[in-house]
Amino acid sequence: MITSFFVPPSLDKSAFVLRSLFIVVLLITYGLTVESRWHQFDVWRSTPERHFVDEIPLVSTADAPYYLRLAKEHSLGEYKAVDMKREFPAGRPNPKDVPLLAWLLSTIGEWSGQNFSQVGNWLLIWGAGLFIIPLGLYGWQIGYPIAGLLGGLVGNYTYKYYLRTSVGRIDTDFLNLCFPLFAAYFLLRTFQAKTEKIAWFWVSLAGVTLNLFSWWYSRPGFTLVYFLVLLIGLLCWRHSIRMILTSTLIFIVFSGPEYFLRSLESLTVVMGVYFNVSFIGEVQANAGPATFPHAYNWIIETVPLAWEESLEQLLGNWLISAGGLLLFLIFIIRYWRYFLPLLPLFGLGTIGLLGSQRFLLYLTPFIGFGFGMALNSLISFVWQYSKDKTGVSVNGATQDERAKYQLHFFLYLSLCGAWLLLLPLSAKGYVPKPTFPPTYYRIFQEIGQKTPQAAVIYTWWDLGNLILEQTGRALFHDGGSQYRPKTYFIARSLVGQSQAELAKIMSFLGAEGDRGIQKYNSSEAKLMSEILNKDHFVKAPLYLLYTDNLIDVFPTLFSIGKWDLQTQQTRVGNFKKLNCSTINNEVMECENFSFDLNKGFVNQKIPIRRIVQSFQGNESFVKEYHSIGLTLQLMLTSPNEIGPVYLLTEEVFNSNLNQMFLLGNYDSDLFEEIYHQYPIARVFHLKKYSETN
Repeated sequence: MITSFFVPPSLDKSAFVLRSLFIVVLLITYGLTVESRWHQFDVWRSTPERHFVDEIPLVSTADAPYYLRLAKEHSLGEYKAVDMKREFPAGRPNPKDVPLLAWLLSTIGEWSGQNFSQVGNWLLIWGAGLFIIPLGLYGWQIGYPIAGLLGGLVGNYTYKYYLRTSVGRIDTDFLNLCFPLFAAYFLLRTFQAKTEKIAWFWVSLAGVTLNLFSWWYSRPGFTLVYFLVLLIGLLCWRHSIRMILTSTLIFIVFSGPEYFLRSLESLTVVMGVYFNVSFIGEVQANAGPATFPHAYNWIIETVPLAWEESLEQLLGNWLISAGGLLLFLIFIIRYWRYFLPLLPLFGLGTIGLLGSQRFLLYLTPFIGFGFGMALNSLISFVWQYSKDKTGVSVNGATQDERAKYQLHFFLYLSLCGAWLLLLPLSAKGYVPKPTFPPTYYRIFQEIGQKTPQAAVIYTWWDLGNLILEQTGRALFHDGGSQYRPKTYFIARSLVGQSQAELAKIMSFLGAEGDRGIQKYNSSEAKLMSEILNKDHFVKAPLYLLYTDNLIDVFPTLFSIGKWDLQTQQTRVGNFKKLNCSTINNEVMECENFSFDLNKGFVNQKIPIRRIVQSFQGNESFVKEYHSIGLTLQLMLTSPNEIGPVYLLTEEVFNSNLNQMFLLGNYDSDLFEEIYHQYPIARVFHLKKYSETN
């Protein structure tokens, strides 16, 4: 059956009707994806107090503020080659051209008069399901008209894809399947072309698509991969040497020679980050003899899962996910020439099963594609068997138009049935929550007003893009530069027990940055001596920002900050949060713990070193019990009402984060508190080591 669809169909009435019917079903399938995300946005608009700040929709990914800020800079003509507000003090080079997403936000926003966040959501609503179109066309082209459609539906609503492309996710993910699948479809048509001119037309479209994809995603490594696919495909389809040479030249020209030249480097960098294949200085946290912990080891999407868990992130049942992928693999083996253009995405997604979860997104369409091909084959077989006696062919050779229409009617009916069966396993109905609450926006705007233009904010990286967008102040690191060696020192300073060391690290990073780490890291002893024993003065005012989310990410902070540079080992530490119910006769019950507040024991065995009360972020009461033991820390929301209760080890209790943020104990010779919005945020100005004082 597969070869019949590669023969150019005659322009008879039945061929026109069947193609038109397919296009209608394809558009309906795409329309379902638009409707589902439109519904998500309607839910957001029905509760603006949780999903909007003024007229601006919130975001559901930490990277969205980055693109929104670049869109604003492009609109104002302020986009520069080096962004001096990132990776202070050196700055971070911007892409040569403003990213395509930011360009679209800026251009459409100026034209429509809507805010950039609103524009981003409209782009996402209409764009996230676009990959169904090339995938559907691919299925039609190889003779399986419902395979691509079912692959698009299932792929769109898998947990891994739908959650990453829901409203508020103003990021590149929502077109990261569309571009490579269009390129794959155009390469397939290139292989099938009967004349050179037709082949050149399709290969030029493939090149343009990958050119746009490189602009969109800043990963030109895809260009090299598809270039190799083009070469292999042209050879396997036995095209002439002239055809091969001209097609590859056209591909390079239209995909962008600059992108093509950078493709190998880009591919190597990505492999170094996610697969540890190479050691690239740009992405590794090594800067000399001292090997620093790599932040990617603590990022969820880069941590491998068991393959069963990975499959459950596609559809809710790992057996169903595995079944669809296995069926697709069977068809690849049988008709491998026709699937060459899809192999890069399938291979990349397969790596995600055992490696970085980041790449599972590329596997999502192939579950439904496998089921669709099997279902298409089964119905066609049954139909052909039932029609053999009447001489009706399912391959379109007959003039019995009614039989053709009946076959396709049953194919599309089976598509609906298969989708309804798989729908309960999908993420359909999911509505995302904003990544950042509205209070963060207002607080960061206030911090921007309370700090000078030249201010540099010192905090953890995960809120970096939002802080930079809302405050307009420079940062030491953010969600695109957390893999630098400085991340270790920032973590070390926040979880450390010395505010003097915190001030020293802040001033060293402010004066020297990562270049200073590389400069003095001829030995670990020399580096630490340079940081901790010498004074470094900064030409910009530094501000230390604590936010409540640092309590949630404290295990990561602690693990990175307590990394032993010699043994390459770390320790664990956390704020153990307790739900406490009653206090009777000076005994407080908290989950499985019973605290004797008179004698100072936990469950009558474990000693309590002290009990501490904090009111509105300031230590208000301390009672000492034993020379060793745990600390019970009560955060009071009012003089008579207890809020969060923490059980802490001595290291966590004495950490700078706990002492300065939760207890308000800070060295006034080193720091001055300039903003207090407990329990959300506190800002301290580093008084010492600043040349601006």
